[in-house]
Amino acid sequence: DGTEDGAAFDATAVTIGNTAPTTPSIAISPSSPITETDDLYCEVIGESTDADADTVSYSFMWTRDGTTWTGTVDTITHTGDTISMSETGYEEAWLCIVTPSDGSLDGTSAVDSVVTSCEVLTWYADTDGDGYGDDFDVLEQCDEPSGYVSTGGDCVPDDSSLVDCPSDGDSD
Repeated sequence: DGTEDGAAFDATAVTIGNTAPTTPSIAISPSSPITETDDLYCEVIGESTDADADTVSYSFMWTRDGTTWTGTVDTITHTGDTISMSETGYEEAWLCIVTPSDGSLDGTSAVDSVVTSCEVLTWYADTDGDGYGDDFDVLEQCDEPSGYVSTGGDCVPDDSSLVDCPSDGDSD
């Protein structure tokens, strides 16, 4: 107590440790996203745990075709867990990397990936430029090719003044 000398006491040192959180389980949904139709949502489907009962938070990082995404991210549940459909392009490989942290230590990151695809559409050749295409000259692909339109039904594809088909099916 500082006023009298007493018997010496040997104490064993106690080390207080910290353990990193466990790896979360994650999934990007949808698993087969359509370009410019589906947002990419990276969901934590299995929470991390921390042996020390510390609160666990998550950081999200995205890559597109192997390059770190520095564009806009949105939030559904956790900051940065969503990429807007307007940011996606055809046949892009997207990775979501989620790292758990207890505020002192980061745990092992979880990774999931998807590849965007497109909605295949039917395009009709518009050889006369009237905005209607030839039902017998079509392409099936994602993006509108030059000289094609999305509306068929041009019975006279070489004459822009005739769009409607006569009732007898004859072009005269």
